[in-house]
Amino acid sequence: YFRMQNYEKAESEFRAMLEIAPNDDYAHYGLGRSLEKLGRETEAQGHYKLASSLRPGSEHYSSRIRDLSE
Repeated sequence: YFRMQNYEKAESEFRAMLEIAPNDDYAHYGLGRSLEKLGRETEAQGHYKLASSLRPGSEHYSSRIRDLSE
């Protein structure tokens, strides 16, 4: 859904993934990207931080945190 730019559906799917696997770093990142595309940057930032804490050292995750902080 994300690649099709259907960000509402992508958000829903990433949230469903997190219900099953709350420690899935990629699901937090994907949810963050979906929320960012929907204009919900504050909420997205929280999921980027969770993704980064679950996979320390990931440049993808930390770069999104930095980009939204600017």
